[in-house]
Formats: sequence, structure tokens, C-alpha cells
Amino acid sequence: MTVTTVEGTLHIFWDNHIRPDARPRYRLLFDRYKDFKSGAQQSKRLLGKDGLESYLLRIKSTAQDAKHWIKQTHEKQYVSIPNVMMPQEQMAVYEQSI
Repeated sequence: MTVTTVEGTLHIFWDNHIRPDARPRYRLLFDRYKDFKSGAQQSKRLLGKDGLESYLLRIKSTAQDAKHWIKQTHEKQYVSIPNVMMPQEQMAVYEQSI
């Protein structure tokens, strides 16, 4: 079975970084490289490091990369990951109309 993917950049923002003791809340945006749809973008929201790591693994990143990106997010409050091959079934949340 072939999985259809969409290439782009995944942006991860740590929304509640001003409260480092609170459970982390993340907002994710995906900018596709081809057939970009202009206008406001829908974001995906996740709770906790485990939730973010699980999502990154679901979109086929390695465990080592997922941990690295989470660490980077917590050091800088955001991270942009270029050249992500997003599975098509994950795209719906990013392409809903606002």
C-alpha cells in the first residue's frame, strides 16, 4: 500500500512557554511547498511532550529526531522542520477553512 504524502515545513510553537511548570501546549502549522493555499491557516493543537512525540512518530519521524525537535522547541519556544513528508491523511486538520 502506497502512502500519499505532501512535502512542506512543519512549525511547532510552545504556546505556554511562559509557564514552564505547566503541561506544555503546542500549536502546529504546516506549510506545503506545492499547491499552497493562501489565507489563514488552521493549526493542530497538542498537549504534553508525550502527545507531541507521539504525533511526530505518527507522521514518520524517527524517535531520535522527535526528541531532538521537542528539545529544540523547549529551548527556543518554536521550531521549523523543513522537508517534512506529511501523510495525506494528516492534512485535513491543516486545510480546514477558518
